[in-house]
Amino acid sequence: MSYGVVGSKVASVQVERPVPVEQQGYDAARARFRPPAASGWVNGRLTLTALHLSFVPARRDAEVAAMTLPLVDVVAVEATPGRVNKVISFRTADLVVHARVTGAMAFAKQVAVAAEAARKRLS
Repeated sequence: MSYGVVGSKVASVQVERPVPVEQQGYDAARARFRPPAASGWVNGRLTLTALHLSFVPARRDAEVAAMTLPLVDVVAVEATPGRVNKVISFRTADLVVHARVTGAMAFAKQVAVAAEAARKRLS
């Protein structure tokens, strides 16, 4: 089902799964077996619709597969400074998706507005 594309960008994406507070500690033995908190940067395409933010990698990669974030689950959209490519961070309850794109500020604003509209539509 198509919801109409609001925006689309070529991007490098990194997915971070922050370690829960109860698992944080100084136990070196457990830390060695914990999976890494973040994947490497993967090239692909970010697509924003009225309901979802999707990422499709440019090639098959073991680190990050194709993923879709419902905009209702996006808690915060943050943009960090940079010269050409700025990094946008999309936060949900259990992960953080970082994306390096050109025109990041405008795309971040589009995502924030669409996420707010999706949350209003749900309630």
